[in-house]
Amino acid sequence: MDLSQLPDITGLLVRPDNPPRDDIEGMDYPRCAALYNYLAQYSWLAEGRPLATLNENSTNFFTAFGAEAETLRQRLHPSLVAFLDTAMIPPSDSPDRFPPPLSIFAYGLPAPDGLIEEFVADLQDQPVDSLVRLSPVGLSGEGSGGGVIYHQCFHRVAVFMHLDYYDCGFPVEDHPDIWNPLETVLSHWIDLIQLGKVVASPHEEPALFDFEKIGPWEWRPYSEAQVTTCVGAWDRLCRAIEARISQLPNPPSLTGPISGIDADNPEPLVASTVLDAASVPDPSFARSFLTRARRPRFRYIAPGLLLPPADSSGFVAAQPFAVLPRSQHTAPPVCLFPAEGGDQRPIQLTRTTTPFLLLDYYSMSTDTLTPSRVSAGLYTAAVERNGLDTAEDGFRLLLPFTLNDGWDRSVGARRSDGELTDRGSFADLFQHGFKPFGGDYYRPQRLERLLDCWRKLVEKGVWSVGPKGVEGTIDTFKDAESDRWEDYYIPPTCPSTTPDENLWGFGQCLGMAMVVLVLFSALETYIEADISDQTPIATGTDEFPWRPPRSATIISVEEQSLGTSIHQRPRSSQNEAEHADMGQADASITGDTLGPSSLPAYERNYYDDRWCISLAAFNLVQTMLLSMAFVGADYAAHFHAIAVWTLYIKDVLGIFVTEVNWIFVYAPFSSFAITISNLWLYITQRRL
Repeated sequence: MDLSQLPDITGLLVRPDNPPRDDIEGMDYPRCAALYNYLAQYSWLAEGRPLATLNENSTNFFTAFGAEAETLRQRLHPSLVAFLDTAMIPPSDSPDRFPPPLSIFAYGLPAPDGLIEEFVADLQDQPVDSLVRLSPVGLSGEGSGGGVIYHQCFHRVAVFMHLDYYDCGFPVEDHPDIWNPLETVLSHWIDLIQLGKVVASPHEEPALFDFEKIGPWEWRPYSEAQVTTCVGAWDRLCRAIEARISQLPNPPSLTGPISGIDADNPEPLVASTVLDAASVPDPSFARSFLTRARRPRFRYIAPGLLLPPADSSGFVAAQPFAVLPRSQHTAPPVCLFPAEGGDQRPIQLTRTTTPFLLLDYYSMSTDTLTPSRVSAGLYTAAVERNGLDTAEDGFRLLLPFTLNDGWDRSVGARRSDGELTDRGSFADLFQHGFKPFGGDYYRPQRLERLLDCWRKLVEKGVWSVGPKGVEGTIDTFKDAESDRWEDYYIPPTCPSTTPDENLWGFGQCLGMAMVVLVLFSALETYIEADISDQTPIATGTDEFPWRPPRSATIISVEEQSLGTSIHQRPRSSQNEAEHADMGQADASITGDTLGPSSLPAYERNYYDDRWCISLAAFNLVQTMLLSMAFVGADYAAHFHAIAVWTLYIKDVLGIFVTEVNWIFVYAPFSSFAITISNLWLYITQRRL
């Protein structure tokens, strides 16, 4: 397969430094169409067909379906129409044969009668014509009623592999991480190809492990690139722990020589001979990881979790599944990191509680070899390699206790999709949940992401480190169902900017403004030093500008409405010459300004007069409108205008209800801004 024939889409892929555009209304159809057509060309080329044939004979949605498609134009957003005008529909070899599927997750654009998803829109109480099915789904969702759903109101897409999963994405306002720009989803599918997780070859060629291909597409249990990145995550975690051990008062040696081990070839986590004794499959993800990851010189990789035993007898004893008989294409769960004292708190597995959903590991009868009780620890996933949507690089953390046992919990352990883990679960911590880019709900999280999560807990100091590694017992993971649940939550890999992030940033700005303006108010009120006293005033002549105090020259709107000044007069402790100068300045402008009155210091602030209530109400409105300008700008980039007010009322107004003190930021701010405006007008205009 000559990939050099394909167009270069490097600059179109969504990356942290190349995010989706937020300055356009609707879909970024040139970018989406280019990525969509890349997948169509890749699939065509993988079948061994000339790319020129596709480019010369492909059509688009409206030319392929004619008048039936044209009737839908008025029901579609202009940017979606432009996408459908540009996206390729490959030709078929014969009337009874479909063109190659777009990807392993999606077959491609449907016929006109399947484009508008009226049933789901009605089911989920969405506006008429708001949902568009861009493609039926493949892989594990074929024929399940799912689809690649584009929401015309929000200009976002989500992949639902089954009809039962629609509740995971609606209402849209409550699930912002589920809905992403189409270019983000397409980039993710292309990334899986480049990673080697998805492989394409002529459909008649047999797949590895007898996998049933979807057109030219084949789903692999894992790829070598995934092993490499996982080993990298392991090394980062080890270095984070070792860095903190080295900072201890009397740190143990972490770099001493190991007998028989070359410094350039460190001891593996587990040797190949030990894995052979435990019947760990060769090849397999577990074997590749354990033999390529280095063995650190501490014992605890996480609270209560030990490094795997390095000797054969110890490692085999920690493996309740690997030594059992299994089917030809089964990869058994391998215990990577056993829990300390795991035998003292065994976990009972049943058909309804086991996370290893393979017949080889169901404890269905008393004469089966499958254990009904196992020790706690971190295990690799049980995988049937010729099955759909498998992840041999996944994991299951088996805990000797259950999580989220109470009913109607609002705080507790959560999956990556933001939902609470199942009540009474013991193997769902750190798991995915719904996958907005496509994939089975129960496919496990990647080990690489768990190791990176643990590294962050070490680096942030959430987990303490001692001479033997990470401190604490396995009960530390109970923090996942407390207010610290975010420490035990793995966020989605490709989230779009959400309103919460913007509100947090907006709150940070307001918090800083509050500190600065309160200090400003305190400075004027309690030390009686007018910040504007040294402002030069233009005279309109050749004379040198003079500097009268602001309290004697510039009166704010609030002061004029009161008929008095709320600012200070010069201190009584000042010398007589200064008082004489001030008096002269007052006399020179009596015809132009309102003369200030002397007030006690404790009354000269922004909050003691009757206008305070009106000003506070005005500033509340001012604050909300200003926040609408900041936050609404991002809403407009990510959601359609009809949902802006709903989101604003739900998210922004909620903050102001709980953080009422923010309005006090704007009381001194308004007075200060008005005064500065008057000062600017005064010093820049010649007095008549």
